[in-house]
Amino acid sequence: MTRRVRWAVVAVAFLALLAGCTVFTSSEGSPVTETVTPVPVPSVTDSAGTADRETAAVGGEPGRFPGVSAESGIDLDVLLETHVAVLSSNSYTLEWARWTAGGDGAVSQQFERRLEVADDNIYLRRDKGVRSGNVTTTYVDGTVGYRRVASDRGVTVDRRSVRRDDAARERFARLVFFEVRTFFEEGGDDLTVVERNGRPYARVFTTRAPPLLGEIYDAYAVQNFTATMWVAPEGYVQAVHYEFDLVDLDATIPVEWRYSYADIGETTVDRPAWVPENATDASRVNGTDATPAGVTTDRTATPTRTPDPARVPPTTDSNATAFR
Repeated sequence: MTRRVRWAVVAVAFLALLAGCTVFTSSEGSPVTETVTPVPVPSVTDSAGTADRETAAVGGEPGRFPGVSAESGIDLDVLLETHVAVLSSNSYTLEWARWTAGGDGAVSQQFERRLEVADDNIYLRRDKGVRSGNVTTTYVDGTVGYRRVASDRGVTVDRRSVRRDDAARERFARLVFFEVRTFFEEGGDDLTVVERNGRPYARVFTTRAPPLLGEIYDAYAVQNFTATMWVAPEGYVQAVHYEFDLVDLDATIPVEWRYSYADIGETTVDRPAWVPENATDASRVNGTDATPAGVTTDRTATPTRTPDPARVPPTTDSNATAFR
C-alpha cells in the first residue's frame, strides 16, 4: 500500500522566512528572486483521482500537483512517477550544484553542472570545478560521445563509446530521487502553494535532518538542516534546495546543494563546433596515433568510468560519468 505522509498545512507561516530564497534560476543559470503569493493548497477532491491527475499532467493539460494535497500531504510514489512521466516526454535543462566552505577531501568538493537534454539520444553536459576552474563538456549523440576538457594545461577532446540501458530523459529525470526520498519521506514542516510570475508551485519545507546524514557524515554533527522542494502544477519536481552545517571541534563547514529543472519542452541541443565532423575514433579526435587512456573505440565495449569523489551524500547517477 502506498505510504502517505501527513503533516499540518500552514498556508502563510513560512512565507516571510522563505520569500527571499533564490533557488529558481533562469535558463542562463543566474539566480532569480522568488516573489511569492499564497494561494490555496489543492484538496484531494479537486481531482477525480490519481490516474486522472497523471493523465492530465502527461498530456500537457494544467494538472494540479499530482501526489500533493492539503489533506494527505505528499505521496512520494505518485509524485516521482509523474515527475518521470512528464520529463520523459519533453526536452529539459537540469542544473545542479554543490557549494561549501572549509574542510578537505570529499567534504570540501564544489561544482556546478548543467545538462541540456534534447531527447532520449542527444544531450550536452557541462561540469565546472568551482575551485579548480576546469570545465568538462560532454556531447552525446546515440552511442557515441565526445568529451572536451579545458584546464590550465590546455584543451583536449576525445571520443568514447556510450553504453546505455535506459533513455536519457528518464535517466536524468531520476537524479533528484535520492534527495526527494531521503529528505521528504517523513513529511515536512510546511506545505504551501506559492506563485511565481503568475505560475503556482507547491512548496514543501522541512527542518528534519534525516538520520542518514548523520551516518554519512559520522565525523561531524549535522546542524541547521533545511530542505525545500518546489513542485510544478504538472507534477514534476521543479527544484530541490537543501543546506546544513557540519560541525566538529575545530570548524563549522556549511554545505549547500541545489537541483532545478527548467525550459521544459523548449530545450534544444546543437552539435558543438569542437566536435569533429568526420572523426571515427578517439585517436583521430586527439590527432595522435595512440588511443588515450580510458577511451573506448569499440561501440560494444563498456567504457571506463571515472570515479567522482564529489558526491556527498553517497554516489548516485547525479555524479556518474556521462558515458554510460
